[in-house]
Amino acid sequence: MDSTVQDILQTIEFITIQIADIIKASDNVAESDNVAESDNIMISDSINLLYDLRQVQLDKLVIWYHSNSGQSEIRKNSEPWNSRIQNLIQADSILVENLKRKMNESQIRLRTFNQQKSLLIYSNR
Repeated sequence: MDSTVQDILQTIEFITIQIADIIKASDNVAESDNVAESDNIMISDSINLLYDLRQVQLDKLVIWYHSNSGQSEIRKNSEPWNSRIQNLIQADSILVENLKRKMNESQIRLRTFNQQKSLLIYSNR
C-alpha cells in the first residue's frame, strides 16, 4: 500500500479516535452537572474542527481512490481495504449515535432551563 495513502488512513483513524475521546470526556464532565455553556461550545468547536480536518483527508482518499493506482491497489488487496473501511464506517456510526445522544441531552437541559426560567419569572410577579 502506498505510504501516502497509509498516512491518510492513519490520520483519518486518529481523528476518529480523537472525536470519540472528546465525546467520552464530555460525558464525564456532564456527569458533574457543572458544565458551563462555554465548555459545551468549546467541545462543539473541537469536534467540528476535527470533522473538518477529517474531511480534508477523506477528500484526498477519494482522489486517490479514483486514480489508476488507487483502483489497481484496491483490486489487488480488496480484503484488507474492505476490512479497514468497514471499521471506519462502524466507528462513524458509533460517533453519530453518541452525537445524537449528546444533542438529545442538550435539548432536555435546555427545556429544563427554560421551564425554570419561566417559573422564576412567574414567581417574581
